[in-house]
Amino acid sequence: MHMDGYLGQIPLHYKITSSLTKMVLIGSELKEDPMSTLDKLPKLQVLVLQDNAFAGEEMKCVKSGFKKLKRLELLTLSFLETWRVEGGSMPVLSILAVKNCGKLRILPDELRNRVPPITFEIDSELISKD
Repeated sequence: MHMDGYLGQIPLHYKITSSLTKMVLIGSELKEDPMSTLDKLPKLQVLVLQDNAFAGEEMKCVKSGFKKLKRLELLTLSFLETWRVEGGSMPVLSILAVKNCGKLRILPDELRNRVPPITFEIDSELISKD
């Protein structure tokens, strides 16, 4: 699914098809953390949030979420300052891209120290922020 443009809020997870494997949200300006809904999609493998798809300051990925997610891209999320990832969240994540998220303070330790390791595509200034 590819959605380009303002949404304001994401539908509840049970109103989104459970067979969805890829979701791209561009410019959606979601006010609430979309992770608490999207993490319940059982077959989601690719998630891209781009161009202020999320207009909030904090995102959280809980330990039971994103069971099948392999690729996550956070691109140009101007308002994102804090990203929390609980242990056990996104257990099969293999590729993470974080670019142009200027206010994001640090990449979560849960992702930095993952075994097997994740392939990172991130801005160099995010690497040096500790």
